[in-house]
Amino acid sequence: RTGFMWDSLPHEGALETNPGLAAKADAQGKLRPFYGDTVIFTLPREMTRWLGGVQEDLYAACGSYLSQRLEEQTFHITLHDLQNSPMGWPSGMPGNQKRVLTLLSAARAALPPEVIVRSNCVFSMAGTSVVMGFEPARESDCRMLMSLYRIFEEIRPLNVPLTLHATLAYYRP
Repeated sequence: RTGFMWDSLPHEGALETNPGLAAKADAQGKLRPFYGDTVIFTLPREMTRWLGGVQEDLYAACGSYLSQRLEEQTFHITLHDLQNSPMGWPSGMPGNQKRVLTLLSAARAALPPEVIVRSNCVFSMAGTSVVMGFEPARESDCRMLMSLYRIFEEIRPLNVPLTLHATLAYYRP
């Protein structure tokens, strides 16, 4: 999904957050412990700094609606969520780890060594967070990303299209 939700917030009325957001943040916006099993792309330092600047603008404009800041060094691009839990490490994580390592080994042999993406827009993601959306820079990047996404769909189907994103902030529930 690269069209992103340019109109991802309601034009009238209140923004209603996703009920599941309460597992990540309390009513005052303090982040709760949350454990995830997610396939990510790490980012170079200059990119996390740039996203930190975007986050700074976001909090300056609407910080009272947002939860505690995410630390800049934790910014990453999410490829695929496998499992998550507010109660501790997901029980299927060790099995997922073995499958992921096996699938990644095969993917590395078959796919190019790099992927290039470009930022597209900031949007509201599923009533939980504000994210920076990314899209493939070239057709070859798109094919590689879709191949990788399909690999992880074998472990856990998500029922949503691939949406490359970096989370900048969670809303307050």
